[in-house]
Amino acid sequence: MTRRPHVTHDIGKPAGRGQYLTKQVLVMAAGTAAPVATALIVVAVLGCLGLARLAGGAGSVAPHWFYLPVLFAAVRFGPGAALVTGVAAAVAAGPLLPLDVAADQAQSLPDWLSRGVSLVIIGQLVAFMAARSVAELTDELDQLAMTAELRQGLERSEFVVMYQPVVSLETGQVVGAEALVRWMPGGRPGVGPDVFIPVAEASGLIFALGRWVLGEACRQAAHWVRSLPEGRTFHISVNLSARQLGDPDLLALVRLALDEAGLDPAALYLEVTETSLIEDLDASVAALTGLKNLGVRLAIDDFGTGQSSLSYAHRFPVDVIKVDRSFVSEIESHAASAAVTAGIVQLAHNLGMQALAEGIETDAQYRRLQLMGCDLGQGYFFDRPGTPDVVTSRLLL
Repeated sequence: MTRRPHVTHDIGKPAGRGQYLTKQVLVMAAGTAAPVATALIVVAVLGCLGLARLAGGAGSVAPHWFYLPVLFAAVRFGPGAALVTGVAAAVAAGPLLPLDVAADQAQSLPDWLSRGVSLVIIGQLVAFMAARSVAELTDELDQLAMTAELRQGLERSEFVVMYQPVVSLETGQVVGAEALVRWMPGGRPGVGPDVFIPVAEASGLIFALGRWVLGEACRQAAHWVRSLPEGRTFHISVNLSARQLGDPDLLALVRLALDEAGLDPAALYLEVTETSLIEDLDASVAALTGLKNLGVRLAIDDFGTGQSSLSYAHRFPVDVIKVDRSFVSEIESHAASAAVTAGIVQLAHNLGMQALAEGIETDAQYRRLQLMGCDLGQGYFFDRPGTPDVVTSRLLL
């Protein structure tokens, strides 16, 4: 039975807008604003008072006029200036102006406070929006909307795990599978991981999603292992993001998933991209070493697409180097891609690792990789990602 991923409601909350506004106010208070900005803010404040006096008292001025200096300060100088001008406008529009009190036009305290709060809030919102381009605001709103949809998708079990067989290029036998998560929102086409994974990482939902995928993959792999003849090996590959790799609870989560599924740690391959590894080399080495000591196997995904691959490959305690599909797709048409692919295969063997080629789509690519001595492969030439039945039918061959 498929388990529903557990989502806590405090996980991955976006940073509050208040943090941005507070930072801007502190910058203003620290005196970092230019002198001309300070002078113009004072002019805007005095303008509020001037409007009231010229009209014969604030009570005789249409309320929307008091927003003009606030909006000017917000657009031109940011939230700090908008806050100062908003408070000044609230005072000018309220019961504190002597001319209003003498004319018996002073507002009641609740009305004054309500208008003052409105002036300040409107000023802050305009300042926030003015600090960003339309494209940035659209991207932020889209990300917030998708974050909410992802959370609902986890709660509604809208995610599924697909499996793509991994084949021994020497024997042609299926020796493993890669677990690939897909999002199937109700009533809409499926959403690819290139769309929702970045949002899940940015929001923190990647932790809940990753735990669920790891658990599902381990349970399915344990079922396949038990169905195989004695002596035949099989592994399951699961991808880890950079944020998951830095999770202090990662070791405990992996150990728990293995124990619950009854899966041998050696049958679990955890894949990390080389770009995520080089973000913090020392931390990556420490995390990978901990996983290695647990008994799981490790793989570097998309190898060759990052920077200075050769300079650090030997530092990571990995078992498999995956040749990126961008090289594999051109090994027949571009000599440079073929040379890079052969070099990566040779590097893996020299370091005591296996080489796995991604994205094999033709028989010619398959034969060429065999001649290069590549150990493993996956791609549409063998099978597309599919339900567990796809791998099961291949295991029976």
